[in-house]
Amino acid sequence: MTQTCKAIIFDMDGVLVDSEPVHIHAHERYFRDMGLTLDPSIIYERFIGSTSTPLWTTLKEIYHLPQPLEELIAKGREYETTQEDIDGFPPIPYIPELLRDVRSHGLRTAVASSSPLSRIRRTLASLQIEDCFDESVSGTRLAHPKPAPDTFLAAAEALGVRPEECLVIEDSGNGVRAAVAAGMPCVAFHNPHSGVQDLSPADVIVESFEEVTADFLLQVYAHHFHLPARILKTDRFSLRELSMSDLPDFERLLTEDPQAVLPGAFPEEPTQLQDFLHSYILHQYPFYGFGLWAAVDGKNDIIGLYGLHMTEASVNLVPVGC
Repeated sequence: MTQTCKAIIFDMDGVLVDSEPVHIHAHERYFRDMGLTLDPSIIYERFIGSTSTPLWTTLKEIYHLPQPLEELIAKGREYETTQEDIDGFPPIPYIPELLRDVRSHGLRTAVASSSPLSRIRRTLASLQIEDCFDESVSGTRLAHPKPAPDTFLAAAEALGVRPEECLVIEDSGNGVRAAVAAGMPCVAFHNPHSGVQDLSPADVIVESFEEVTADFLLQVYAHHFHLPARILKTDRFSLRELSMSDLPDFERLLTEDPQAVLPGAFPEEPTQLQDFLHSYILHQYPFYGFGLWAAVDGKNDIIGLYGLHMTEASVNLVPVGC
């Protein structure tokens, strides 16, 4: 059975809603009411993406807060709710469009957040996107919060899919590490309001969702598992990236009609073709949407090559052998 992506799992704070500044303001106001000044970097550097318990455990220790931990957590959530009533729920641009596109591709969706479930539901309702998700999972109900994988593994289980059939969208270092630990490909969103985050373990880092589509997410998924990504699909045929299993068909196409191939694009010596194809797949396709692709029919048989190929002078859109 061919492995495919079946679900997209979204973090909430910083991905669906630009809530981190709202929460920082809430915590600062709480500390002012206690006669203290909060250093926001404590939250940004270590606890964005995680649950309230490790955050307030650390704040209690640093600021020598006399209140019981449970009281600090409950009061902090009260301040967050009040601040949300004041500031609202700032949406992340282009998320509704992405959600509609993801759903149109038949992919299942879930929210996997470190926020309480009541707040997840309140946020999705305020953003009017609650109908875009099949499941919502809160890390507060699990033994180990992000960066542990538990939250994302629970989301996969709720969706009825395997972890390796999911892709995660995150904005925090804790969340990215949780996705990696869960064995899931990850697209990281660099949200400037989420502070300085180490997003480097993610497969791809994006600055905006304006040009992020379901097809792009599926390409990231395919590249993570070294699978040939689909570029586009029509009623008659599809374009997808080449794989090493295509080598026999690739050789056949290049020998049947050598005049259809760009001069110098491929090795003239057949024995060099395997190494060339391996190198081409490894180095060309990470550019996303650049290269020569297999045109396949409904049976997934290669009927030709098509795509973009770089020459010394220009980039050419070239039909090859079809």
